[in-house]
Amino acid sequence: MPANRLSFALTDSYRERLNSIHGAVAGLARVNWTRLDPADLDGSYFAWRVVTLATLSAAQGQAAVASAGYGSAFLTAELGEQATALKSPLSAYVGRSRDGRTLTDALASPLIAVKAALKQGQGMQRALRAGQNRALRILWLEIDHAATDSLLRSVDADDRFEGWQRAVRGTCGACLGAATGPSGGLLFPKHENCQCVVEPRVRGVRDRFPRPTGAALFAAMSQQEQDAAVGPEAAELVRSGAISLRELIGTSPQAQGDDCITQKTLKALR
Repeated sequence: MPANRLSFALTDSYRERLNSIHGAVAGLARVNWTRLDPADLDGSYFAWRVVTLATLSAAQGQAAVASAGYGSAFLTAELGEQATALKSPLSAYVGRSRDGRTLTDALASPLIAVKAALKQGQGMQRALRAGQNRALRILWLEIDHAATDSLLRSVDADDRFEGWQRAVRGTCGACLGAATGPSGGLLFPKHENCQCVVEPRVRGVRDRFPRPTGAALFAAMSQQEQDAAVGPEAAELVRSGAISLRELIGTSPQAQGDDCITQKTLKALR
């Protein structure tokens, strides 16, 4: 899959749309974070969270709508006729965290991170950076969940689809390993700032332009590119056949929500 070259372009455009949404929210969050007052952390953080909650909620809706639009356009391109639009259950995503909590609760931890760092004796600027990093990570995860989960559920519930495949961008070893071919269901493992997106598979169409699997992408790289992608030692293990690309996939446990994937360390591989 796909049957139409246009579908590849639709997937790329969808990815860029999500990146644009992520970037706008992160940019505003960073600007407003600079207004936190060390003399009134609680009060200034409350003001930051009020603005960020509104921005994040809107972005969740935009991400879910983008996924529905992408799925509908993909169907139209693959079937060669105007497809009825996919519906996006916005209420399931807007204002809700990926683990079911309110966004207010989800955005409590950046301030906790700042205070924890201060308690450990770190300076204020370093503590604020730790809190900002935590905040940006949460924002990315919540927007990505609205986009990815809504699309997965639409694909799973619609008989016009027969699953999905992983459209990889970048050279992360875990993502290359996860892109082993067609798949389905509601689990699409990712990592923070992952550029992979769900690409639907439409039932009954010819796979005229197969999307390369992770193994095919790796094989098409030069040795230098392979070394840069996953590290020289890991790349040699894959090249020699000692391990498969899929064995590079590790798990990064999360306190809330689905676990993330990560590339295993050399120690774990050995």
